[in-house]
Amino acid sequence: MGKIVLIWSDRNAFTIGFPYMVVIIGLPQRFQVVNGDTPILAGVHSLPMLLASAVGAAAGGVAMSKKNVCFYLVLLSDALQAVGTGLLSSIPTSAHVLPRTYGFMVVQGSGMGMSIAALMFIARVELKPQHQGQYPPISAVAPKSRVTRAEINVMRLAAIIGALNQLRILGAVIGLAAATTDFSNYVRPRLEDILTPQQISLLSQTTTFLTRFPPAEVVIIKDVYNKGYNQQMVIVMAFAISSVVIALFAFRRKPLSLEHAGLGQGERVEIRGDEVVL
Repeated sequence: MGKIVLIWSDRNAFTIGFPYMVVIIGLPQRFQVVNGDTPILAGVHSLPMLLASAVGAAAGGVAMSKKNVCFYLVLLSDALQAVGTGLLSSIPTSAHVLPRTYGFMVVQGSGMGMSIAALMFIARVELKPQHQGQYPPISAVAPKSRVTRAEINVMRLAAIIGALNQLRILGAVIGLAAATTDFSNYVRPRLEDILTPQQISLLSQTTTFLTRFPPAEVVIIKDVYNKGYNQQMVIVMAFAISSVVIALFAFRRKPLSLEHAGLGQGERVEIRGDEVVL
């Protein structure tokens, strides 16, 4: 059962990675192009999402330190990201960042942070203690009479966690490529009706070129860009929804206890001479 949970967790990490870079990169771009923010101000306006991500990760860690609720946190984090990207896809064109946008970012950021913590914890709990790596020579262990499993070498555990991270980043890169391609395919044909190919090329290189257009054209251009950014969020929302479905396959009727993984007051090992005794 543990292998099945880890396999579906890997797939979940891949699909939930799709919104990651699109949101982190796309929102500041939207703030600059549509709302007229400077790069620094766009970063400041993105802080609610980043802070919520940190709080979500911390909250998830605290919750899982008491009881194995990994599955429910993964499901909740995926649902939050599905809702967050859906809300972010509904932002209308405006001269300034709307207050509701900050609330949408908090929802999205909370899901992002919680997801990272929950997936890492699943790897720690589901990997059987005897599979968490080979014990090193006694000389390599700190001179203690008793050590916890967490204090011994965990090479296989590190490999699982590394794989989860790499799959999440792989999904993020593919998601960014897909969203960027869709954005370009959406925006360019609509701008060709009002701009020359040279103007479109200059606009794609720097948004400061917007100041050279008449106000009436600027409004149209910003509206096209805003709808393009909304379209990006719709794409990654679909993957976030799929990650909710994938997470369901990692359900355990009877979740493993924290003691199973040697966490908290869990299992310990004893060193007797040159032998490690479970």
